[in-house]
Amino acid sequence: MNKGISVIMPTYNQASFIRRAIESLLNQTHNEWELIIINDGSTDSTESLIKNHLANIKIRYYKHEKNKGLGACLNKGIDLAKYDLIAYLPSDDLFFSNHLEILYKTILDKQAYAACSGIKYNYTETFHYSGGAKTLGKPRDFSIQLVQILHKKIDQRWVERDELVTANLRFMFWDKLASYGSIVETNYVTAEWVNHPLQRHKIISELFGGGLTTYKQYYGVLDPICFLGSGNLIDEKFTSSILKEDMTKNLNDGLSTNTPHPLKILIVGELGFNPERFLLFEKLGHKLFGLWIQASGFLCSVGPFPYGNIETLTSMDEIHSVKPDIIYALLNYSAVNLAYSVQSKFPYIPFVWHFKESPFICRQNGSWDKLTELYSRADGRIYINERMKQWFEQFLLPKESLFYILDGDLPNAVWLEEEKTTLLSDSDGDIHTVICGRPYGIDSDHIATLAKQHIHVHIYGNYQQNTWSRWIQEAKIYSNGYLHLHNNCDPIDWVSEFSKYDAGWMHIYECDNYNELIRVSWNELNIPARVPTMLAAGLPLIVKSNHGHISYTNELVEKFDIGVSFDDYEQLGVLLRNKSYMSKVRINAWNVRKFFFFDQYVNDLVLFFHEVIMSKSKLI
Repeated sequence: MNKGISVIMPTYNQASFIRRAIESLLNQTHNEWELIIINDGSTDSTESLIKNHLANIKIRYYKHEKNKGLGACLNKGIDLAKYDLIAYLPSDDLFFSNHLEILYKTILDKQAYAACSGIKYNYTETFHYSGGAKTLGKPRDFSIQLVQILHKKIDQRWVERDELVTANLRFMFWDKLASYGSIVETNYVTAEWVNHPLQRHKIISELFGGGLTTYKQYYGVLDPICFLGSGNLIDEKFTSSILKEDMTKNLNDGLSTNTPHPLKILIVGELGFNPERFLLFEKLGHKLFGLWIQASGFLCSVGPFPYGNIETLTSMDEIHSVKPDIIYALLNYSAVNLAYSVQSKFPYIPFVWHFKESPFICRQNGSWDKLTELYSRADGRIYINERMKQWFEQFLLPKESLFYILDGDLPNAVWLEEEKTTLLSDSDGDIHTVICGRPYGIDSDHIATLAKQHIHVHIYGNYQQNTWSRWIQEAKIYSNGYLHLHNNCDPIDWVSEFSKYDAGWMHIYECDNYNELIRVSWNELNIPARVPTMLAAGLPLIVKSNHGHISYTNELVEKFDIGVSFDDYEQLGVLLRNKSYMSKVRINAWNVRKFFFFDQYVNDLVLFFHEVIMSKSKLI
């Protein structure tokens, strides 16, 4: 076997790391190598920093004009490689001096297709600790990393962005490689997987504050993709096709009848879990622009979006040229600073502030002053419910102010078109309940009590199952087979999937505010995002009764008679088995579901925008 090794270095905006990575290769005891650098559209000083290295005849350099993704870079490197052995050196990682030598000897001695080194990883510095972890194989909770592997060139290639985006390198290539032969370990730690906030897996994984919008924003991805973060598979291609088809249909009767002239609406901040609702503004003929926060985690959605025609601005300065009729700023605590800056810089443009998610987090993170100032200065205030309005008004000066009541993150009614499914309980006689997301407020002993009454609990959401894995392991011990885990359910399947259950769990909590607004918590003000998800399927909602206390979710259930309110879990079992009662609340839930979707309110919201604009013009 030829001793030559082609080392592939993918790089994107890693100027601060790349020189050390190259130096670590230059210091190898195994000298027969070539380096193929694939610059994946970097916008930093990478080229100037490596300029002197490019004079080395063993180093070849290629650059993509636009970022194409890790898979495309690695495949290009393999296609360009002149040697039959392939190693990988991401520009933020490094080889120790004997890395290639030990990998090569391992493949040679064990006649293997691939060898895997040990690595240092997760280096952490605190006031009490300095160090990291080591492994001779794959790092804990991760797949084998690029910097660890040397393999023979095979016909198979890496999965590219147009097929799937994932941080799991097994799915991208290692499983293909393993089909040719085993990946053997060297039993030596000879490289470092360098720990820093902009590692690719952290940008992808919601567990590290990444996610779909974080990935797309960081790498400048505009096209729809299939994305697998820390659990939930998101197929933007499929969703986009449904939404584009829906855009060709007419709005529901009455929505556009009395709509005034089209507006230029500047959305500032982010759009929560259901960004597709903005398409309804476009259906009404309005022109949309977006100025977005830095994406972080699964909680926020920012543009550019793979559907619709919302135009993304790159800076506040562009607002001058856009000249929007109104600024619509929203939605959660991460948007407060940007919204405040825009409102301060453009006080003459009519400004509407719409806030969801916990204001108590703003109090914790230091943005509370800006949050209250946003409501104080806003030309139009939108509150997610009447209780939230009352709560905020504790902190604001009394004044004549235009306001509107609207939940901040309602979905598009395009997801309501599927047919209902037969109840599981009709076939097996047991009760089947469902949790969409976190099992908030439900303990292991509650699961045991439910299991004794033959009540199943089905949990949907891969990300939530990852973050609640310890709870799930404990609950399974007590569940006696009555706890079931399911993959995430896409909106298109909400009706068909969830309608087979008898009821759906809300957040379960004990109130202690005794009807005093000053004592309420976020639980008691909130409308959980799972409400429209479950009501789409006409699913009765399960809530703790909390009589004698303020709790908006309870008020919602009582107002529409769409749920089961219980004091203890034995009582809950009795209620769930009351067929006539459950049939009544199920019919009610199905009949009111349209009120929990954005289509029902978009025309009135536009009328509210016009009212704000008129009021502002009188002041000016």
